[in-house]
Amino acid sequence: MNKTTQFPLQKVLNYRQTIEDTRGITLKQAQSLLHREEQKLDDLENHKDLVLNDNQKDFQEEKLLTTTTLLQTMDYIVQLNDKIEAQHNHVKKTSQKVEKNRDEYIQASKNRKMIEKLKEKYITEYHKDFRKKELKQESEIANRIVSNQKKNDLS
Repeated sequence: MNKTTQFPLQKVLNYRQTIEDTRGITLKQAQSLLHREEQKLDDLENHKDLVLNDNQKDFQEEKLLTTTTLLQTMDYIVQLNDKIEAQHNHVKKTSQKVEKNRDEYIQASKNRKMIEKLKEKYITEYHKDFRKKELKQESEIANRIVSNQKKNDLS
């Protein structure tokens, strides 16, 4: 296909490709953020488990635990639980954002593919028309040659 027969919707296709690329980047960033937030949640839960295990180990070893120490530990565990709950909510919101971005990316991809199918049809139709014109020209040339040979044979 030469420049004079360029696909009429090429600019639209380029724009939709750009939109799809942008949505893909946004999706990757959101997935990365979700991964970091999940890692924070895991770290908080692991820290809570560590504190509980240390406290249980101290109890099993019959170390002297004062009520102040127990109250501080309990208060700290409550604070950790609050942080874990807040982080759960943050992970949930981030996950919803990832899903929204994924849906937008899928829709952008569908839009681009739709225009690409139109382009493929256009190219196929263009080649069919081009081949028809070539065959018509070849037929005309063959008819002229045959006509010229008959004239030369009659002369």
